[in-house]
Amino acid sequence: MYIPRVFYVETRFHAREPIESVGLEAFIGISETVNYLEEHVLKFHGIVLQDPVERELFLVTTGEYIVFTPGYTEYCKWHNGPLDKRDDPLKRTYCLKQAYTRLGYCREHDESLKALYDKCFASTGIHYITSCRKLDEKIKDLTYVLYLLDYGHGLKVGTTRAWRLYTRIGEQPHIVATKFYETTKASEIRSLERKIGSREGFTERPHKRSLKDVIAYPPKLSYRRLSDVVKKLSRELGIELKENILFRVIPSEDIAFYAKSREVSLSSIVGRKLEIIDYWAGYLLLSEPGTNTYYILKTKEILHRDSIGAIK
Repeated sequence: MYIPRVFYVETRFHAREPIESVGLEAFIGISETVNYLEEHVLKFHGIVLQDPVERELFLVTTGEYIVFTPGYTEYCKWHNGPLDKRDDPLKRTYCLKQAYTRLGYCREHDESLKALYDKCFASTGIHYITSCRKLDEKIKDLTYVLYLLDYGHGLKVGTTRAWRLYTRIGEQPHIVATKFYETTKASEIRSLERKIGSREGFTERPHKRSLKDVIAYPPKLSYRRLSDVVKKLSRELGIELKENILFRVIPSEDIAFYAKSREVSLSSIVGRKLEIIDYWAGYLLLSEPGTNTYYILKTKEILHRDSIGAIK
């Protein structure tokens, strides 16, 4: 059995185009401001797997075949990679103790920098601010970015490290996104994130965000809505925006493969030999050999679990 540890990806700039005016502006042929849509491509290199016996890491790439198992054991997701810059995921050290916290850490690594980061930005209870302050004490030169994204049926606010912005957006179902604020203080940006997340129409964690709905949603509506919201928020919060650039992160493969695929649970595909096709928006795209059948599987179901039984 093997443990999927991370989806090895990077983003590459693709294009920057003016966004068409919509509604009244389009009807009368004028636009108050010119907004631009940037496109970035999420390049999928493969899945980094760990052998729990030999402890070694290796990469399985597109075109290879895997067979899933139920994934009974969840392992600690601590690793020794840096928080402040991109590293080589094949050179990390992952812990093979079983996770015991809700965020996926073992007792030994529950106060690691990585765990503090997750406690600060992923926790919903009142103790998140303590972790944010600890993080600020331990690391001084890390830049955080607060982003806004539109996923069709709502708006999401989130925070990530500045160097991970496009990758983080590419890991989520979205139509369009933008950078809204940045700072080197985790406690400051987390407080702002919670403040915006409590506003009507916003959420920090969408309860239902179907990838199929996102793909089918009319893009122009999302472009205009997010652009208008950014202007309104900046005025109300007193945040000066240097530029209002909207962007999206698209998959390497044609998005039509995702649109025609069937979303499945891990339990429904256990034991099948499946080909790895692509990864985007938090989903692994797979196909059944010799058929025209495609599946998408939420990657949260398999990460840090003994969920891959064989590679063929």
